[in-house]
Amino acid sequence: MMLTYCLVTKFSADKGACYFTFQHKYDRSGKAKDIGDKAVVLIEKMADIRSYKVTKASKKEDCKDHFDYRFAKNGKELKIEVKAMKRVSRSQDDGQDEWIWIEFKNVAGDLGWVYGKADYVAFELQDSFIFVDRKGLAKLSEKIVDFNDIVKSPFEARRKCYRRKNRPDELVAMIHINDIVSSSEVKYHVWKKP
Repeated sequence: MMLTYCLVTKFSADKGACYFTFQHKYDRSGKAKDIGDKAVVLIEKMADIRSYKVTKASKKEDCKDHFDYRFAKNGKELKIEVKAMKRVSRSQDDGQDEWIWIEFKNVAGDLGWVYGKADYVAFELQDSFIFVDRKGLAKLSEKIVDFNDIVKSPFEARRKCYRRKNRPDELVAMIHINDIVSSSEVKYHVWKKP
């Protein structure tokens, strides 16, 4: 089995103690993990405000089934995958919310999160989170992404496939947020940030 995560110890003032968290081996600086951590803390608070019971996914569910949380309310449970705002390229400083990265295959060559078990993918935007039906997102992405054109730069990955250098098994592409909101095939709803 290939090691893809390393154990990181952090101190939380809120929790008043040290806790362990996982960081992907390619995230050498920890910046991607920190960005993701901020998004999940915020979405936990937003779910709590809306009276959802929030349960964190197990490590297996997170890594293999591709969902981060279970949100339960009124006898209904939803599996949620959370995606923080992403940069188009790691060379950029700030995230952006116009182009959304879709993972068809992950760095291990397994099916990406768009084919996982989440009911919804919650994408962070500047002022909100948009919860997108994962199955509808997968169908839309398959329809609008050109799988025959694999580009060499992340800036060219708009509706085209891209593989990062030295990651031959990975397959990702970007779609525009307007592709989602203008589609009649994809259900979504928005939670405004507090």
